[in-house]
Amino acid sequence: MTYKIQKAALSACLSLALSWGAARAAATRPFGIEDLLHIEAVGQTLVDPTGRWLVIERSGAVADAPRFDTPYQTAILRTRLLKVDLGRPNEAQPLLSDDQQSGMIALGFSPDGQRLAIGRLKSGIWQLGVTDIASGSTRWFDVAPDYSPYHQSIAWLSGSKLILLAAPKGQLPWYLRFDGAAETDLPRRWDDTRAGHPSVTLVGSGHFLDLTARPVPDSLVLVDTLDDRLTSLATGLFTDLNPAPDGKHVAVVETASPIHPRPGQRLTVDTDIERRRLLVFDLAGHSWRPCADCDVNMTSLTWSTSSTLAFFARAQGQEWPTGRLWSADPVQRSVRAIPTPGLTPIVRGVAGGWQAIGTGWSGADALIYAYAQGTNGDHAGWYQVGGRGKALPPRFVSALPDIAIDRRRGATAIGGGEAWTIGGQGPHALLTGMDEVHADLDGRQGGIWGWKREGDHLHVVLRGRHVRDLDLSGTLLATPVVASAAQASVILRETQPNGVTRLLHARADGSMRTLLTINRRLAVTDSGRTIPVRHKTPDGRMLTSWLYLPPRTVAGIKPPLIVIPYPGDVFGNTPPASQAPDSGRLYANAQMLVGHGYAVLLPSMPILASSATKAFPFADQIMAAIDATATLDLVDTNRLGLWGHSFGGFTAATVATETDRFKAIIASSGVYDVTSMRGAFAPFTRVHPEYGLSAVAWAGWSETGQAGLHVAPWSDPGRYIANSPIFHANLIKTPMMIVAGDRDVTPVPQAEELFSALYLQDKDAELLTYWGEGHVVQSPGNIRDLYDRAFHWFDAHLRDTRSAALPHDPHEREDMSSSRACQVRTHCSSRIMVRSSE
Repeated sequence: MTYKIQKAALSACLSLALSWGAARAAATRPFGIEDLLHIEAVGQTLVDPTGRWLVIERSGAVADAPRFDTPYQTAILRTRLLKVDLGRPNEAQPLLSDDQQSGMIALGFSPDGQRLAIGRLKSGIWQLGVTDIASGSTRWFDVAPDYSPYHQSIAWLSGSKLILLAAPKGQLPWYLRFDGAAETDLPRRWDDTRAGHPSVTLVGSGHFLDLTARPVPDSLVLVDTLDDRLTSLATGLFTDLNPAPDGKHVAVVETASPIHPRPGQRLTVDTDIERRRLLVFDLAGHSWRPCADCDVNMTSLTWSTSSTLAFFARAQGQEWPTGRLWSADPVQRSVRAIPTPGLTPIVRGVAGGWQAIGTGWSGADALIYAYAQGTNGDHAGWYQVGGRGKALPPRFVSALPDIAIDRRRGATAIGGGEAWTIGGQGPHALLTGMDEVHADLDGRQGGIWGWKREGDHLHVVLRGRHVRDLDLSGTLLATPVVASAAQASVILRETQPNGVTRLLHARADGSMRTLLTINRRLAVTDSGRTIPVRHKTPDGRMLTSWLYLPPRTVAGIKPPLIVIPYPGDVFGNTPPASQAPDSGRLYANAQMLVGHGYAVLLPSMPILASSATKAFPFADQIMAAIDATATLDLVDTNRLGLWGHSFGGFTAATVATETDRFKAIIASSGVYDVTSMRGAFAPFTRVHPEYGLSAVAWAGWSETGQAGLHVAPWSDPGRYIANSPIFHANLIKTPMMIVAGDRDVTPVPQAEELFSALYLQDKDAELLTYWGEGHVVQSPGNIRDLYDRAFHWFDAHLRDTRSAALPHDPHEREDMSSSRACQVRTHCSSRIMVRSSE
């Protein structure tokens, strides 16, 4: 059935659009530091399994967070939970009846949709709560659920029972504390030394590998919300859980012994550094190891609808492609290998640093995401293999990487705007030609929905119990985020060019209602213009870069140009969302620079191959974009600045060795000596090596990651020298500001090495070390200080002699006043300056 939006709703949409236009016309000031610090965001938007309730995570302003211990703790402290009754939609209301403060996130709905598990961070304590959604009443439990966005640690078994991995008593989960672990634990270790007690960290290698300490075990805990009972079923180094559909069994992955990289092994940033074992528990706490000696792939665990478990595992010393697919029956406690003739599993890196292998089920037949050898080469896709002991001929399905399991329909492969069922008489298209396809409609595993835009017309298809088509007009700036098949409705996110954002509820009957509005203060800002810049790369490839122009300029004077590079960024036909006014990006923020009066260029930079004899030619890539920008005659390309962060910081330092076209450079959180970087410990690793060494990840970064040098330094030292800016610091002529955080996973000595190289040559440089900060500066005082210094740095080197200074907004001057006072107080940051270049 097709629904057309009603005339009244269309008029309402036009009124919304007119109001947005009026707000933009009334813009009176550029984007400033307080705008950045007061950006709000929407996190998870979840619809319960019945389709009635919508829960929204609303993230408040950085400036309003109560503490800044670690970025992940701060993110939770900024978050509050809201709810909407989709049966009677109105503006979102606080979820909890007795506590409307921030510091809570959603952990999952119960199967009946009546309750929501939540996590609360309060006074340094992380705690599980269960909220009755209708009433808002909440029960708090004396247990700290393990937490990571990269693996599952809590799951509902029924409407009243849930199972979780719990952090040790009195501890925060490692994910919430690792960024600050060194700072909090070092004083205790120093106290031991001062008192004459031993205080030492031991890390082993080779025959001594097992001497490295192991973490404190977690607990597997059953929670009964009806009688508030907590039952500990087991303890161990658990990292992931996966409950069976029968609600009586749960598969748990346990970290076993560390893995020593083999000489000559191809390392990646997600190379496994620990073996993992599989356990299956029942609700009485009885455990079973289906494959005691196997190293299980943590991402491969998949239950069939009849509660048979598929998993992929390898023997000790094997590579993943040589492992095997298995099935396990927890009732019979039987396990068997599933033949996969002619198939090689595809190993993918996924968020969190895991090596992933895809498995699934179609009825009683297992599925695996693999390559099949053929006369025309390898074909990637999902293949169906025998589930009852008899191997079926491998069947090429599709090259869609993600899969969902539906109890009625079976397996569905998803990706590229398509969804296909697998099994039966062969693959069958559910959705094709969509812009996006999503699974988990109304919280039910395997539900499918998708959307496609044509002009200002939005077509949404919901495939729940019934297929529903929604045709929505006048939603040009809106994007669907979640859908409810039960209510025949979709939740849209509408973001205006100035960053003001709304969540809208659009129904099939044509009604549309605003549920939530955030970033209202941005309605009176003007972020200037964005212009696509078409240009060719040095090798002839046609690309699009993006130019941002300030809303205010001095008459007759073109603004200077700041370039923000990041190799691997290749932009499309719309400005990148990562630099939109509402992005909340705290580092190298284009909106901040534009608001101060600079033009900004985001160059498209395809990944380059490394050379054994010379550095990456980043300058050639960037100058191609700058030269094309110059032809527009809108900016002053004789006054060029560069600000690179992270891999962009590495890029900025490399560019400084290749050209002197830039008048000033900022390099923040970068790598400048790839050889010394790959052997350095991250701050938390140095104090807590039991949670894994960073050496393997850094080696993977240098060999097969962004650096892409392909070899170890002892195999080809010349390649590391050629691609490390520190060895070419004699070529740097441009004044450089180098920014670092002492908690950064990018070792702070990298910044110190580069600064020292410039210092010993009497070259113009500043080193800023922000204390208590990680890879991104997050404390408001430090953010204000960083931008204040960055503006002074660029102003000093890019000032036009015909104007006393770049144009400043009076609001911005007021915002910056406290930060400028900070310049004369050394506790604000560690600042070393060698010769002024003004």
